[in-house]
Amino acid sequence: MKFENVAENVVMFKYKTRFEKDFPYYLIKYKNGNFLIGCPEELTEEVSKKINEIGGINFIFISHRDDIGCVSMYKRKYNAKIIIHKSEAKFISDCEVDIPFTSDTLIVENVEAIHTPGHTPGNSCLYFKDYGFLFTGDQICVNEAGEPFVYLIKHGTDNEKISDQEVDEILNSLKEKNFTKIFSLFGMVLENAKERLMTQQIS
Repeated sequence: MKFENVAENVVMFKYKTRFEKDFPYYLIKYKNGNFLIGCPEELTEEVSKKINEIGGINFIFISHRDDIGCVSMYKRKYNAKIIIHKSEAKFISDCEVDIPFTSDTLIVENVEAIHTPGHTPGNSCLYFKDYGFLFTGDQICVNEAGEPFVYLIKHGTDNEKISDQEVDEILNSLKEKNFTKIFSLFGMVLENAKERLMTQQIS
């Protein structure tokens, strides 16, 4: 397993999921508590060692239902708090969800969970104001040309798309946030992220 320092205080590692794809997960070292973004489907010795190297994890942020993995195992081992939108929390049945938010919520100082529904009803991003980092789950992606886009397909449908209004609402929910980097669920890190994302139409 490869661990990559993709930004200051951010380590990315990839793990093959039940979807037979290598998905990235992020470890963020932060002054008010360390974060794991997304949760793999097992806790390997390599991942455990890396988590210990940064001083453990205090929070696990789940952007939507596909990222749950074996979150209960990580929660118990590290005594970490699970953060997930309330409408996605019902997919976690084997442990308590600590922060089941319903709207934009401050987690710790200058770290905010932002509700960006579309791909799923509870799809959310995590914004680090001090770092200027936005972790977007599936909702904001980066294409092969390195450009950001709003993921349009609704989860669990036969390519049913979200509406133009929903796209605008997602972008509007982010336009007041001063992020410079986007970290997508597919492992792409986008520089000058806000400027490039906001060139998409907002009505």
